[in-house]
Amino acid sequence: MFVGPNKHFSIVIDEFDGKLVKAWHIENSKGEKSPNLATRAGGKHIDLVVGKACRSTPPCMTNS
Repeated sequence: MFVGPNKHFSIVIDEFDGKLVKAWHIENSKGEKSPNLATRAGGKHIDLVVGKACRSTPPCMTNS
């Protein structure tokens, strides 16, 4: 798990098979979770942009 600045969010790896990240999500300080984000990159990398103008995270993730 990676905890972001001031604990506003965490990046959580849910499933890793030794080569590919099969499931991961972002979680805000209130415990609200995104869906599995691994499918977007095919498990090859974890890439995330968080912010109110970002369309890749649900609105609940930016209302901290």
